[in-house]
Formats: sequence, C-alpha cells, structure tokens
Amino acid sequence: MFYTGCVLLCLLVHTLIDTVAIPIARSRLVQTGLRAKFLRQGVETTEDPEDPAQKNCICSQIYDPVCASNNQSYNNLCLMSE
Repeated sequence: MFYTGCVLLCLLVHTLIDTVAIPIARSRLVQTGLRAKFLRQGVETTEDPEDPAQKNCICSQIYDPVCASNNQSYNNLCLMSE
C-alpha cells in the first residue's frame, strides 16, 4: 500500500513539473534571452554560457541530474552548460 502511494506521489510531482514548471521556465528563457535556464530541487537558476569563467569548465562525471527548459535531461549542470 505504501509503495502505491509513493508511486502516485511521484507521478503527481512529475506531472506538475511537466505541465507547470517547464513551460514557466521556457517562457522566462525567451523573455530574458539567456541560452540556458533550468530547475533543480525546486530552485530556479540561470547559467550564462558566454561567461569566460564558465567556458573552460572541465565537467566531472558526477551524476547530479538537471532538467533543462528545452525538455532535455543532463547528467549534471556542467554538461548542460556545454
């Protein structure tokens, strides 16, 4: 019974992200002109790939998934920024 409740909660959260959070992030991306905007752990954050400090990033292999506003998933923030 507990497992079923967890599955339903997980489906609800993913549905809310797909129907609410991603469209909001996508519309803000267009408004601000930034190339990458993502949602992670409920906090909206932006990365500017034109920033010289971020251009020479060597990405780690640490798995810390990020959902981007372009409906793509990346293994971590650095890989999303490439």
